[in-house]
Amino acid sequence: MSHAAWKKQENFAIKLLSDFNRTMLRGYKSMYEDFRGFKRIAKRSVHVVGTDGKIAYSWATADAGELPDVQKALEAVRKLQGAKRP
Repeated sequence: MSHAAWKKQENFAIKLLSDFNRTMLRGYKSMYEDFRGFKRIAKRSVHVVGTDGKIAYSWATADAGELPDVQKALEAVRKLQGAKRP
């Protein structure tokens, strides 16, 4: 599912980032310098960052087969969205 479709499905009022140019990967320690012969590949990771730049949730693994707990990430997103509501 694309980011746009997921955003619509979850009714997010936030921006979703796909780091195609790998500019954020190093800062969040979410990049393999070398992974099975491939260079600068993203680790499986999820980071939720508020508009203030503070990290609300962060998860990364060196095990490419491991999946994140999506509910924890969704909880962090919903908490941030709720903080903006009057």
